[in-house]
Amino acid sequence: MLSNLDGLAWSDLDNGYRGAWVDSRYADVPQKWLVVHSQHATKRELANLDKRIEKSVVKSEKSFKKLCRLFSRPEEKTKSKSNCTMGILLFPRNS
Repeated sequence: MLSNLDGLAWSDLDNGYRGAWVDSRYADVPQKWLVVHSQHATKRELANLDKRIEKSVVKSEKSFKKLCRLFSRPEEKTKSKSNCTMGILLFPRNS
């Protein structure tokens, strides 16, 4: 039911909300649902998602650096550092 939200007839409500009625059937029982969207909640959830992604990237970078240290040999220190740097560049950050 929620896979086709773009095709709904949205109506603007107060305070950044909008809503649309959806008709559906479950076990041959007709149902009517009100789907509500909040622009404020969307902005908040996107900010939370950005924070979670940033934390995950930082954690991944730390793990990758630790692996580089574990697998580097003393005679290949320079090469290992460049490989670690190249790997970290695969995770671009907004900051």
